[in-house]
Amino acid sequence: MVVDFGFIYLYQNQLNASTQAAVLAGAWAMSQPGATTTSVTSEVTTYGGTTSNDNADADIKGVSLVSGYPKFKCLATLTSVYGLQCYGPSNSNAVAVAQQVKVPLFFFAMFGGYSATLTSTATAAMKGSPVSPYNVAIIVDSTHSMNDTDSDSNCSSTRISCALNGIQILLKGLSPCLPTEASCGGATNGNVANSVDRVTLLTFPPVTTATAADDYNCSGATPSIVNYTYPLPATSTYQVFGFSSDYRTSDSATSLNSTSNIVAAVGGKTGCAPIQAPARIVLGQMLGLQILIGGRIALDLLAPQFLHQPILMRPVIPLHPPLGLRRVGGDDPDSFRTTNRPDSMAAASK
Repeated sequence: MVVDFGFIYLYQNQLNASTQAAVLAGAWAMSQPGATTTSVTSEVTTYGGTTSNDNADADIKGVSLVSGYPKFKCLATLTSVYGLQCYGPSNSNAVAVAQQVKVPLFFFAMFGGYSATLTSTATAAMKGSPVSPYNVAIIVDSTHSMNDTDSDSNCSSTRISCALNGIQILLKGLSPCLPTEASCGGATNGNVANSVDRVTLLTFPPVTTATAADDYNCSGATPSIVNYTYPLPATSTYQVFGFSSDYRTSDSATSLNSTSNIVAAVGGKTGCAPIQAPARIVLGQMLGLQILIGGRIALDLLAPQFLHQPILMRPVIPLHPPLGLRRVGGDDPDSFRTTNRPDSMAAASK
């Protein structure tokens, strides 16, 4: 009987090993784009212990999946503790696999026990945990200075163009929807079902609410810039549009969705002018702010220094020579020039 129990222990460990390999393979397959129950089951079978598969063992023949497995589960612990949402096949975030095998007995046969059925079950969470969804707020500086040319070798265009190109690159790196979905589907108010990373676009200076859409509607018009005021009236806005997730058609898509408002606003739609910087500075927009700042400075006579160190106001007379802290002739008012070493003076004149 000891021999039979020894074989049972060995067979059970071998069955456990192949079951765990199969469930880990299934968990990985669950997270792949376009995963289905069929594709996951195929991966489970491939790495299981059934005959001719990757983890089949010559010592235990006849291994099979238990009927009804693999099972797809949505485990609340994974959702609440680890943030692993149930976006796998059949709205799952975990998979369970069970295998069974009938093994022969030797000495137990004398008591009528000719075989024993062994079962092994294992559960694994879907591969990894997705990065927490982002709500991204992008503020575009659309002041006049953004029309200047940026000489950086990565852009070599106007600063506004370089900034918008950077936003396009960012949008290509975010996740509009779940990675397991082949397509994000249609959008409502700029958002797709099961959206992940949402993006909103703001511009500075503010514009009128009525004309904000000119930044993305391809009308050829530009929004009307308004004065800086606080609080901002309801007729003015910094936000071009609200949080959106339709910037790509799927998580695996490498190009931007040209029907998206945010894509049009940042120059990703052919034939549609993106956000523009004004051709000139409108002094009226700055005047109110300048008066406000000037008034505050005039009234605040006891304002602290901005720098947290002494500020040189005039030439400092060197310390008296007897103290040994300065050269002889230290009362020379042009102390900074004459204290230079000859070699440093020569270097400075080159």
